[in-house]
Amino acid sequence: MGNALVFFSLSAQVQKHSVCGCPFCEVWYEQCSDVIKFVETLGSFSSPELLTALNQLTNAFDDLSDEECECGSFDIFFLSGWEKIRTLSKAALEKLEWDLFLEWDLLDQKKNN
Repeated sequence: MGNALVFFSLSAQVQKHSVCGCPFCEVWYEQCSDVIKFVETLGSFSSPELLTALNQLTNAFDDLSDEECECGSFDIFFLSGWEKIRTLSKAALEKLEWDLFLEWDLLDQKKNN
């Protein structure tokens, strides 16, 4: 889920060049589904602040207009609904303390090398 949040927080330009297929379908089925699964599976074990941030994010996906969900359009990432998703993703990453996960991962890699 953290990697999905990182993708959602990237600039529109980077997002546009990071997908190969239909932008909306790829993001929805490969990224957003990870967030939804996390909330459904581990939401009750998460801090209320993180759960609130993730629920706000999934609600922002529900609020996207037809234009912002248009299949095959790489320009969707430049629309306002996606800017809201970027902002909410950054907040969720902070609540998740993603930077600490990255530090632990680096330490673990160093121990294994």
